[in-house]
Amino acid sequence: MNINKYLFFSLVFELLANTVKAQNLGDAFLRQHLEKKVYSLDVDADAVILNEKTKTKIEDNMIVGFEQITHVYECIKVLKPTAIQMHIADISTGYVYSRNCGVNNIIATTYNIEEGVIKKASLASNAVFKKTNGDYCETVFTMPDVRVGSIIEYSYEIKTPVMYYPRSWIIQGPYPKLQSEYEIVSPRNFNYTNISQISLGNEPFQDYNSKKETENDSVTSYHVLVKMTDGWSSVLWGKRNIPSVNEEPFICNIINHRDRLDLQIAGMNFGAFSYNQVILSTWEKLNDAVWNNSNFGAKIKEPNKFLNKLVDSLTTGDTSALGKTRSIYNYVRKNISCNNNLGAFSTEDIRKILENKRGNVADINLLLSAMLDKAGINVSPVILSTLGNLRINPSYPLLNRFNYAVCMVTIDSARYFFDASDKFNPFGILPIYCYNGYARIIDKHGDELFMSPDDLKERNVCVVNVNGIGDSLYKINVAEKHGMYSSMSLRKQWNGDSAALHNYVKKQTETFTGNVSVTDMSAINLENADTNLIIKYTLTIATGRADIIYLNSDLSKFYNENPFKATNRKLPIEFPSKIEDVYVMTARLPENMEAEDIPKPSIVKYDDDNIIFKHLVNYDSSSRVISVNTNFSVSKTNFDVKEYSTIRDFFETMITNENSMLVLKKIKDK
Repeated sequence: MNINKYLFFSLVFELLANTVKAQNLGDAFLRQHLEKKVYSLDVDADAVILNEKTKTKIEDNMIVGFEQITHVYECIKVLKPTAIQMHIADISTGYVYSRNCGVNNIIATTYNIEEGVIKKASLASNAVFKKTNGDYCETVFTMPDVRVGSIIEYSYEIKTPVMYYPRSWIIQGPYPKLQSEYEIVSPRNFNYTNISQISLGNEPFQDYNSKKETENDSVTSYHVLVKMTDGWSSVLWGKRNIPSVNEEPFICNIINHRDRLDLQIAGMNFGAFSYNQVILSTWEKLNDAVWNNSNFGAKIKEPNKFLNKLVDSLTTGDTSALGKTRSIYNYVRKNISCNNNLGAFSTEDIRKILENKRGNVADINLLLSAMLDKAGINVSPVILSTLGNLRINPSYPLLNRFNYAVCMVTIDSARYFFDASDKFNPFGILPIYCYNGYARIIDKHGDELFMSPDDLKERNVCVVNVNGIGDSLYKINVAEKHGMYSSMSLRKQWNGDSAALHNYVKKQTETFTGNVSVTDMSAINLENADTNLIIKYTLTIATGRADIIYLNSDLSKFYNENPFKATNRKLPIEFPSKIEDVYVMTARLPENMEAEDIPKPSIVKYDDDNIIFKHLVNYDSSSRVISVNTNFSVSKTNFDVKEYSTIRDFFETMITNENSMLVLKKIKDK
């Protein structure tokens, strides 16, 4: 079995628009919802899913064997322009991908009401487009005449080989849903394992004997199992009145918080003939399959003799394992470019990757692993799920959830992680998006990893010196030392942009009052990905002649405004890493000035010191120096939603302190 293609198709299949055949909606239903402008389920919703159903049926094709035929249906009410403009892929355009499989029976209709008359616009055949990307076909259809108030309805079916994962039931999304159903019809000798991520009200599914029974009941979660007389069975899950789950500040991965149900075939038993042995039902089986796969572990285990000369040339003179690792990593990072495709599996032969100097993420990091192995380094590839992709469930192996591969080196029991797919990735530091929970080390034995944001700490330091305070102007020298993740991010953003530094400094100083001019801008270590980026600049601020100068105590702020604006919140608070932000300012006053008013010291702590803010201001009259030391630290990355109100107030207090003013007064007799 080609696991690489198996995985890739599964991932693409996940991208299908959340949409069984088009239904006869009826005049009463249409009129009711066309005239409705707001729904009590969510009075602020941009759109509401009126009904959706996904039905997968296993069919025995005498030519190709068992197939999965998935029917997808969706009916949506558009309430606001943003539902069209911001979520066009979910509303006005459906995307369907297939690999050598048919996308059939696309039916799409838009309904509007004009002067009390219901108007119907059907999808035209020339509004369906197909294009090929390698082995993959993309079908795009554009809904006609979509506007605020429209009801759009579409359905299609797609065929896939039965060995692929059935389509997931995505229960929650960006819009509330009045009803959502998921059904699978299969021979009873097909056994499925379901892996659920369902927390919605913690309400269990109520069992019924038929779908009709559920229609006369107000239960919001139902489950129907029907065993047919011909050896087939139907399993249906349904939910009603499903709230939306949308992005909120400080959520690392929204998909991890949306309810869903995933199925995987656990076995197909036909008496003496069984397919159970090919199902990756344990982590040990998954490890062995991936380690021995030609598009993964086998690439490292191959002789790869053509690498010998290159590896020897790179490591000559290096006596330490860490030194050899650095030399090989630097070569791959610098010379092999990424085609911007994620992937847990390689798509090319290692020799071709090296010759073409290009590949996807897995191509590059498996090449790195093979070269390190040639150098005698203890290396193992790691597969993981990135932020933006669903995290891995440790209780059961679902291969299609992995979308990224990196490598791990072990030297004297210390572990180092590498991703050479981006020239801005530092030595021994993975991008922050790799920290999305459970991951797997793939080697002869295999093992688990947990990639937690709590493993990371980001430290940013800003040092400010205020000098030359005169009658009408003063100067500020600023030096920012960015943490490794901030440095990585800025290098990627600025790559090839000659105006990037100027624009950055301009944004940093846009809150300053007075006539501000900027000189002596510089970015130190901009081309050195393995160390901190340092940004320096000098500001001259003309204040005009005044006897009193008001100077903000924190000229560079951790937050210009409270990121937690909403009164209420649905989701926990997730910081991307542990944080230590430091701000230090010194201001030397001239002989003819004194500090008339300085802010009082403030220390705010929360949750056993897991969040701390310190704002300490001091004036030494003998040296005429004002010093400000501000520190914000977060020592754990996840806080329960019940703590939201307190954390919101904490940030409000912090921002108030950061905006406090130093009052400098001119001494008149001097």
